[in-house]
Amino acid sequence: AVRHSLPEWLLSKLEAPLGTSGVAEWAAANQPAPPLAIRVNTLRSDAASVALLLSATGADVETVHGLPNALYVRGAGGVASLPGFAEGLWTVQDPAAQLVGHLARPPVGGLVLELCAAPGGKTCHLAELMCDSGRLLALDVPSKVGLVGSSADRMGLTCVTAIGGDGTQKHALHALLRQHSTDADGAVQSARQAVVAGAGLPPDASQLNPPDLALADAVVCDAPCSGLGTLRRNPELRGSAAGRLAELCALQAALLDAAACCVKPGGSLTYSTCSPLREEGEGAVAAFLAREAGRQFSCEPIASHHPILEAYVCDAPELGGGRRCIRSWTHKHGCDSFFAARLTRAVES
Repeated sequence: AVRHSLPEWLLSKLEAPLGTSGVAEWAAANQPAPPLAIRVNTLRSDAASVALLLSATGADVETVHGLPNALYVRGAGGVASLPGFAEGLWTVQDPAAQLVGHLARPPVGGLVLELCAAPGGKTCHLAELMCDSGRLLALDVPSKVGLVGSSADRMGLTCVTAIGGDGTQKHALHALLRQHSTDADGAVQSARQAVVAGAGLPPDASQLNPPDLALADAVVCDAPCSGLGTLRRNPELRGSAAGRLAELCALQAALLDAAACCVKPGGSLTYSTCSPLREEGEGAVAAFLAREAGRQFSCEPIASHHPILEAYVCDAPELGGGRRCIRSWTHKHGCDSFFAARLTRAVES
């Protein structure tokens, strides 16, 4: 703990999933600064073309094993000045964060709600996987949501609507989804900003029951968390997470409950955190499934031999058994330490 400047309580919590030697390897892997990681916008370019473009600047560009549109870039200048960034050919995103979109599998042409969307890396990935079709409503607090709209505009993604609001307010989310599922012209609107803070709700919104709020084909929630999976880039989190953990876990629970009310029968809810802690990952999802809000959801096994996710699939007895979620570990995979699970709402009979 002293050698790597990591709190003892954190290393103790990681003993169960990693073992003593694994904890030491994880701690060591979180010391050096990581390379720049980017994701190619496949609607505008491809990995080979972007690699050539960046290599021409003298940067060392390396593909990321198993992720066809991810690249590591070393020896480059400032991100904004690199070729292809302003043109929306690529964006900065750690490979672990890219796994979330592949797990979520947002439907092409569907209505998708993303909570806690800022700064917009996952938003843009989801929109690309949707072939920039349908509607992707990307929600975050008003002070952050401008980043989402700017990212979508730069990447040329027109299916994204960036919205400022509170992701724990079920009835505000219902009003938002109702508005966008019943647009008269059905036209896809360009990335823009609005404010949803309880204003403009339907007159009878307070009388709605949770089942009445289920409108989205898919909901994705990358919840605020301790961020302890990103220590290579955020070393200041080493000393601040412990005092905030209970508050963060309560917020994650509230977000999961609100997100669940927005999923159509047969739809999906994908939850993720950039944390190695079980209470922010498997534990949070298990607690949700045990609550009233999660009683219609199940965590199904991830398909065998998934070309992108296979290296990250792990068992989670508290979620039902084998292959129920994905976990990335910095010392094993060379990326941030992430958790993600995809839940499915039962189809009503």
